[in-house]
Amino acid sequence: MSRIPEGTHLEARIQRMSFAQAVFAERGLLPAASSDYRMVATDIDVLTWEYHTDFHVTQGHYECKGGKVQVLDRVMWLVGVRMLLDADASYLVSAKSDREIVQFARDLHVDVLSIDNIDSVEGQIGIQDNQWLARSNYPVFDKAKSAWRDRYQEKNPSDEWKTLKSAIQMIEIDSWRLLSYGAFNRLIRTIEALSTLTREATEDSARICARYALGAAIVRFTQYLLWIARDISTMQPGDFEDYLSQKLIFGNNNPDQAVGLIESTLHLVDESLKATATPKSHGVDVARLTNPPACCSDLVKLLRELLSHRNSARFLPLAMEFKLFGSQSQLDAFESLKLVCGLGEDSTAMVCGFLIRSLGVDSSMLESCLSVLESKA
Repeated sequence: MSRIPEGTHLEARIQRMSFAQAVFAERGLLPAASSDYRMVATDIDVLTWEYHTDFHVTQGHYECKGGKVQVLDRVMWLVGVRMLLDADASYLVSAKSDREIVQFARDLHVDVLSIDNIDSVEGQIGIQDNQWLARSNYPVFDKAKSAWRDRYQEKNPSDEWKTLKSAIQMIEIDSWRLLSYGAFNRLIRTIEALSTLTREATEDSARICARYALGAAIVRFTQYLLWIARDISTMQPGDFEDYLSQKLIFGNNNPDQAVGLIESTLHLVDESLKATATPKSHGVDVARLTNPPACCSDLVKLLRELLSHRNSARFLPLAMEFKLFGSQSQLDAFESLKLVCGLGEDSTAMVCGFLIRSLGVDSSMLESCLSVLESKA
């Protein structure tokens, strides 16, 4: 079985610290030159997103090194990673560092934090050593993910595990760094596929993995909703329905070029059939292929609601994280976290309604999976 890396504990502490301060954070995201694990460039220990009332997001990333490390090398590396991510802040967490290096790093807009600094912040917030929040709970979530990784990396995995591998790759690699309408469309299809798998998987472990992956995809979906809301926020209400329809049909592609490509492809198919004396196809209605998906109208309504409640909707990703991966007792332990998730509660309920009506997600999948995974740990 795969082992959980030694640095995971420190990374989880940073994610937990962010959650406790009401900032959404994720671990283990992978910048890659491909949409799978073949060309992973590096890994991002912790990435934070702080959303504002206009849905602008402030992004920070952490590199966590608890053992011996060449601090100067890591500082230079972080400068490059910040450019890759277009992040607003960079932090290096290390056991110790010289004052000169701290100043050098600060001149490059990298803050060097010692583990003593992290201890101090945790003490001020009131975080206990064994008090894990949502997906920072690595003894539960990372252990399960390690076991699932063993299954979908087998030489000949089943179709269920192939689907799960593709979904987790989408979440960890292909959906977070450069948000786009093409990726949003793929994310919707991923949610629909995972929703089906939570009902139809033949293996108990695959069904639980599908539930986890579905929750992670839904949290990512909320981030896309805020990104889209910002994109359309300056449009007139009557304009953005057509705009979104086009984006849900064609993604990042030019509509006229996409329709032309479809028509040309169909023509080539018919010519090939004619050349082989195969009866011509009965024809394909291009207009039907370019109709918006059934969820489009409901999505427009949802986005209008989020725009009209932007002051509270900006907490949607954090609130959904704790709905699907946390617990009420975790919220009760931190006043600011509980307040913020409470503010995001109405938006979370609206998104859940959309997922049930429009994407076929079972309502039972919109509850926390923490207790299920704890029982398997």
